[in-house]
Amino acid sequence: MLPALKKAGVKAQTVYATTLFGDGFEYTTITPFGKYAEFDDQAPVVKALGAAPAARLGEKIRKCIVSNTSYVITQQTDLSNIPEGAPLTRIATTRVRVAQGKMDDFLNLIKTDVTPAYKKAKLTLVVNRRGLGTNGNDVTFSGPVDKYSELDGQPTLVKALGQDGLAKFGAKFAGMGAVLETIVRTRVADLSF
Repeated sequence: MLPALKKAGVKAQTVYATTLFGDGFEYTTITPFGKYAEFDDQAPVVKALGAAPAARLGEKIRKCIVSNTSYVITQQTDLSNIPEGAPLTRIATTRVRVAQGKMDDFLNLIKTDVTPAYKKAKLTLVVNRRGLGTNGNDVTFSGPVDKYSELDGQPTLVKALGQDGLAKFGAKFAGMGAVLETIVRTRVADLSF
């Protein structure tokens, strides 16, 4: 699959596997795209291999899959703090379901209270908003977990905001939404490029 994707001109793909915390044996594939118009063309594997070989490859892969969900996420660069460097090896991702009609208030709260604190503390924060194919009121927050022992200490949000800042954030966040889940995933280097 990877050679076919590269041959078709796919610039990048990152695959994460759920590790200890989350649904076991679950893989998340992230493939950036520039415009929705790209989906009007042939699928990259069909473009690289031709219709019949791509169909055979697809059948082989389908035998390994229990279920599949596809959706769009859009990185909120103005809300994120992503240092330059190597891709994150292991990440913890928290998904928040924002209450109906509260998205603008929620994103503004992140922009004014959370992102500056992460930048000041020099902590990585990747904010994505979900779109087509899933609930559009979901926002995810990801950050690195270099070692599991880091999970024994204070949560990253406390490190960034401090206890007082967390209490103030919590009061502002009340009624805006709810945390749905936090999952730890590890980058699969052999499947990423």
